[in-house]
Parts: sequence; structure tokens; C-alpha cells
Amino acid sequence: MKVFSKKSFILFFVMIFTLVSISTVYGGKFTGNPSDLPIGWWFEGNTPTIIDPNKPILLFVHGLNGDYSTWTSGSNSMYNKALSQGYQTTFINLHPDKNMWTNGSLLATKIQEIYNHYNKKIVLVAHSKGGIDSQAALIHYGAHPYVSNVITLGSPHYGSQLADLANGSWTWWLGAILGQRNDATESLQTGYMSYFRSITDSHSNRLRNKYYTLAGTSTGSFFSSLYWGGLYLNSYGQNDGAVVVNNASLPYGHIVKINNWDHYNLTHGNTTFDWFRPYLTTSIAGLNTVQVASNNFASLNTSTSDVAANTLVRGNVLSKETSKEVFWVEDGVDSININFLANQPINPNHIRITSPDKNKKFDSWTVGEDTLYFNGAYYHSIKIDNPMEGEWSLEITNKNYFSSINGNSKKRGTVDYETAYVMTVTYQSDQTLNIPVEEIIDTLSDSVSVFEDSEMMKSSSSVLGASEMKKAKSLGALSKLNVKSKQVEFIPVDGGNDDAIYLEVDAKGDIENGNLSRFNASMKNKKGVINVTLDISGVNGSNSRFERTIVKSVYVDENGKVYY
Repeated sequence: MKVFSKKSFILFFVMIFTLVSISTVYGGKFTGNPSDLPIGWWFEGNTPTIIDPNKPILLFVHGLNGDYSTWTSGSNSMYNKALSQGYQTTFINLHPDKNMWTNGSLLATKIQEIYNHYNKKIVLVAHSKGGIDSQAALIHYGAHPYVSNVITLGSPHYGSQLADLANGSWTWWLGAILGQRNDATESLQTGYMSYFRSITDSHSNRLRNKYYTLAGTSTGSFFSSLYWGGLYLNSYGQNDGAVVVNNASLPYGHIVKINNWDHYNLTHGNTTFDWFRPYLTTSIAGLNTVQVASNNFASLNTSTSDVAANTLVRGNVLSKETSKEVFWVEDGVDSININFLANQPINPNHIRITSPDKNKKFDSWTVGEDTLYFNGAYYHSIKIDNPMEGEWSLEITNKNYFSSINGNSKKRGTVDYETAYVMTVTYQSDQTLNIPVEEIIDTLSDSVSVFEDSEMMKSSSSVLGASEMKKAKSLGALSKLNVKSKQVEFIPVDGGNDDAIYLEVDAKGDIENGNLSRFNASMKNKKGVINVTLDISGVNGSNSRFERTIVKSVYVDENGKVYY
């Protein structure tokens, strides 16, 4: 039997440790659980049989709440497709919950490392928020010399209205308990992304690389997390369940394809690889030419000038006092989709829907887990066709789900409750209420004096009532509209949720919660994101009551300029 001396054993251990470290950093086969791998590490796929010096290195960049397994796990053939086509592949783990500045800086460093390792140009293939992180790395952190082209798959270049919703007043409790009120979701709000676009699309580095975008119009399987996200986003246009098509392009980019893909299968090799393969080159051509694929829309309007109000939103701590939510359905509604999100799964037998005629036989619930803006929450969805006009309710009937505190008295700012929820009711109807964004901002400015001297689009009416309905482009039988309440939140861009300042205003303009002077003083001295939730109610021409919720974010910079 051979015996190692202490010295030789230590030397052997050091050699083995060194070999393992190199293998881990520079990759090889995919091993281990990607979620356990360090943030900021990049990994190399298997080497193609023949290395073509004219083919670039592919660096795959994941999106919100993701990691590098986005491209390799399950039935996704993206990695194998790229490998079989002779491409050298690399993958990276960025922060799943940080904004584009943190991830962009990190990604820029790693792009240079990868370029130095291979001494070849890189093509970035980025999914969702990964496209935003990639632009930050190239344009703001100077990584553009090492990259030829960028492919973005369902990237919210103008933000996502689901990020607005996730940071809204009704969703605060659930987002906080899930840990999803973070830098990533806050930065993807449409207001902040409007600001990001303004400083990115005017930057001298914006044309240093060529951008190719792909977008989807499918919301996935029935009652999946993308399905309910798509229902909410339908107010803003075609979408992939997470991002509106209009928000997924760039003014100086090439729209490669808009197809019947959902937000997740955009990353699958068998759906999109062949579409963007022609742009996997080491050279950059036609930097100053904006091309639009002939099979897509002739032009895409990236502004959200109108909001079609078709959703009601409610949320709170789940307790004995808040276990029942009441909502109204007006006449002429073809169907309603109810989605109840909570931080724990709830047995459908303990969710009671009651119609105006006291019918309680609604039990066709679908339950699943969300993985995007409410990552870790469980959705409970049901569709009801031809719903009766009148007052409906949703009630959680088992007290074992309740938090120990009184939800009605809970103040935001701490997370010491056990269960929280968000309920959305989406109305499918031929009667549509389209409200200009300027009107929404104006209802906010009526409560917040900092807007008086700000540079912004501002309409003449501050309250949407019956006399303003023609201007608000009401269609169908809707003839009366009142802003029932305004809930406003301001988060300084350099602060966190503990620095958030809230303001709740009732229909009469009275402050129900919060301090107006403190709110305005904070806004005057700091830049940040304002998220406004408008609860709207009214009656239509048949004197039938309806309710809707609109959530919109705006960003105020250090000079008081407003972006939305």
C-alpha cells in the first residue's frame, strides 16, 4: 500500500483543487444545480466537433428570476441546437433580482473576460430583462467593442405593465412577502424604462452594435401564469403573457419576427433559433439602417397613449377581516376571468364564488405557480361565461389560511404577516373604456403639487367624470365615470421599500392615508418612481354599475422632468 507524506498530500490536494476550480470557471458539461452556482460566473458549453473561426461566440443571457438553465433545462433545445450548428456557447448567471445597472456593470466585465478567453467577437442572445441588462453593458458600461450583434427575445425595452402592477398599491403586501418588490421589478416599470430609453437611445454608443428583436403573441396554455398575465396585458395590446409586443422592439433595431410564441418558448431552440441564426455573425453591417421585417407590422407605436380599462385589482393581507372581496359585473359582459394570487396554495374547495343570485357552484379552478413578477406565488384561476349582472363575491372560507393580524388595520412597511393575496377580475366585453395616459397622469397631478412646474404632457381635465367621457373615448354604453380613489407611492431611486412614501386620496380629494406635504417635499428633493393606482367606478347607460383599476408608473428625474 502506498503511503502519502503530509507534504505530498497537501500538494496533491492543491493540484486537485486547482483543476476543479479551472473546470468550474471555464465550464465543460453542465453539472450541478444552476441556482446554487455563484452569481457572475460564466460557463462554457461543449466544444463543437469543428471550430469555425468565422462563427462568433454565443453568450446567452437570462432574464428576470432566471439563471443559465433557462437555455438548457427540460425540453429546451437551444443549447443543443447551437452546438450542433458549430457554435461555441457560453452562459452566465446574473443577479435575478437586480436592476440593469448592477447587472449591466457585471455583464460588461464578463463580456470582456469571455472575449479575452476566445479572442473572438461575441453575439449576445438575451431573454426578457436580459436584453435590458445587455444594452446597459454595451452602451453605458462600454462593452460594445467585444460584441457584434445582439438578439433580444421578448425583452421589455419599454418596460412591462405587469411590473407596474407588481409595484402597485393593491399588490404591495403580496410582493413584499414574496421578496419581489426588488430592484429588478422596480426598474422594469414603464415610467422608469421611459427614462432608461431616453438616456440610452440618445447615447453615442447605441449604434455600435446591431440589435435584432423577436416578440411573441401567445399567452401559453389555458390558465398558466402567462395566461393570466396576458389577460391583464390585453389592455395594452398583443403580448406574450409578460411583455407587450409594442414594448419588445427598438427604434434602431431590426424586427426579425413576431410570431405565436409565449414568453417562455421564445427561449427554445426549436422555435426561434433558425429565425435569428442569420444574424449570428462576427461582423456588424448597416449600423445606421433601421430595417423592419416585411412580414411584421409596418410600424410599431411604442407609446401607450390609451389604456383599455378591463381589469379590477384588489389585494391585502389575508385575514378574517379581509377574507371576502366584493366586486361588480355590469350588463353586457361576455365572461370574467378571476385570478387569486397568494403566497401559498389554497385548496379550491376553500374558495367560494357567489353570484348575485346566490349561486355558489363555481368550482373549475386551475392552480399553479407563478415564476415572473410574482415569483413564488400560487395562482388560482377560473373563467365564468355569461356572468350575471350585479354584485359578486370571492371568499376564503378556511381560517387556517388567515394571518394572525387584522388585515384592515395593517400598515405597509413591515412584513410580519403570514399570508397575502392579490385578486384580479378581467372583463371580456364589447364595451370598452379607453382612457388616455395623460388623463391618468393628470388625476395624479391633482394630488401631487410637484408636477405643477414639471416638464410633462398634461391634459386639461383633472377628474374623469360624465362630461369628460367623450374626451376619454368611451365606447359602447359606458356613459358615467368617477375616479373612486387614488393610491400613490413614491420610491426614491436610490432608496428601498422602507423609504417609500404613500398617499391615498378618496373621491372627494381628501387624504385618507399619508401626508401630502411630506409626499411633495420628498418628491421635490429626490428623483424616483411614482406608481399610481386609480380605482374607477361608474354606471353605464343601463344604470348598471361597473368597477375597474388602472395602474401606471411615472419617473421623475433630478431636474423634475417626468417620464411615462
